[in-house]
Amino acid sequence: MDSRNNTYRSEVNTRNREKLSRLQQELPRYAVDYLLAIRAHCELSTVVSYGEDLMIFFEYLRRENPLLKDTKVRDIPLEMIASLNFHDINAFISEMSYTTKGTVKGREIVHDAGRSRKRRMLSSLNAMFNYLRVHEYIEKNPAEGAEKIRMKDDKEIIRLSTDEAEQLMDSVKRQTVTVSSRRRKYDQKTVLRDTAICTLLLNTGMRVSECTGIDLKDIDFDERCIWIIRKGGQPDRVYFNDRTSQALTDYLQFERPHYVPAGDSTDHDALFLSMQKKRMSTRAIQYMIHNYGESVLSRSGLSPHKLRKTYGTELYNRTGDIKLVADILGHQNMNTTKKYYIASDHKKYGRDQDLFQ
Repeated sequence: MDSRNNTYRSEVNTRNREKLSRLQQELPRYAVDYLLAIRAHCELSTVVSYGEDLMIFFEYLRRENPLLKDTKVRDIPLEMIASLNFHDINAFISEMSYTTKGTVKGREIVHDAGRSRKRRMLSSLNAMFNYLRVHEYIEKNPAEGAEKIRMKDDKEIIRLSTDEAEQLMDSVKRQTVTVSSRRRKYDQKTVLRDTAICTLLLNTGMRVSECTGIDLKDIDFDERCIWIIRKGGQPDRVYFNDRTSQALTDYLQFERPHYVPAGDSTDHDALFLSMQKKRMSTRAIQYMIHNYGESVLSRSGLSPHKLRKTYGTELYNRTGDIKLVADILGHQNMNTTKKYYIASDHKKYGRDQDLFQ
């Protein structure tokens, strides 16, 4: 895999470098210093995510503080950050929202940010403030004392049952979905592609970002494995079964040839192509899975990650080997596997046990 030229990975890194470059031009110098410092030990995509969070915060300050009305974000003085306290941070977190790309009657759709999003934002701010304090830019961390964003401890592991997974796959293949005739006509042109994607995700547990990055040369049908780039940039192999092999073969033989772009296109070798003859994006696959979830299972919020959880929990139920599950899913920390992928029925254990005679 090291000798392969992963074009998709290179393109993603190029886009992230461009994003980081723009952020460095727009953010205050002290915030840029922080991003450059964490660049040494964080993935480029992670640094960009931190930078985007910080931009949201600085835009909020500029919008809410009359003294900053005519000030560009990059010119927000360090003294302003030093003057903040936990009340200011609480106010920002409580008012966090985001807008969708769509509009209704010409107006943007605004949603309140969820707990996990607010928690991530607070983490981003806290990390920068700590950096500024430790390196004596400011005397104290303004986020100290801010309200903690508490998550539910025993969050249900949302996944599909075996019957639901089979129902989903059968409906995708047969296109027995409750959609408009116009939508059905579109989906029928991509039925083999959609089947291959759903089958691959459900039978390997790979991440959607790993799926979108697959090129034709990454597939070995003899060994029945696919080379992917894991989260963190490490190459790895995932193995697939007969069902997945057949789904991929059908798509490659009968459907993909209709959507192959010109030979000089950077997407020419991509495994999964859109009708626009481009590599399918992560968002496109997420949207596809979401639509099938609603139309087939009447289940809102179905995502590629829930298919990954379905695979992980089913694999554990069959093997009981948490280390095996962690290795196949590409987890570096086994606690991640235990927390998010292993459905525990330990509370039912006592029902079937006679501990004392």
